[in-house]
Amino acid sequence: MRNTLLFILISILIFSCSKYEDGPNITFRSSQKRLENGTWHSQTLIYKSTESDIPDMYLVDFSLDGYDGYYDIVIGGDQLSGTCRLTEENTRIEFLTTTDTTGIDTIPETILSSWKILRLKNKELWIETNFENNDLEMLFKKE
Repeated sequence: MRNTLLFILISILIFSCSKYEDGPNITFRSSQKRLENGTWHSQTLIYKSTESDIPDMYLVDFSLDGYDGYYDIVIGGDQLSGTCRLTEENTRIEFLTTTDTTGIDTIPETILSSWKILRLKNKELWIETNFENNDLEMLFKKE
């Protein structure tokens, strides 16, 4: 009886301690390492409860040194680059300074957008932001 109760308590503790709303529950890789090492390919966009398939419309690469780093986003052939950071105990990604495709126009250190990380696995990333007073969710996968 005592072993069963101990097993149940340990199981509840392990499976209720997730940093992200949708998991994973247990991981041995840091958030930074899971974000890096590969290109994230957009798969799905959910806006105003409408789901749309957007395969490879957005391609995102991260290069992080601790909580701060750089990003490159390719959107239909146009490239945006800039700095980013993980905040709130690695539960949000903030995209900061950006440069247009010519590399000439730079916006000073400004938060362009802030995204809540809902799920971050080695090859799956769900993020959410508020856009025009509606939730906007995006699913990315690494290939």
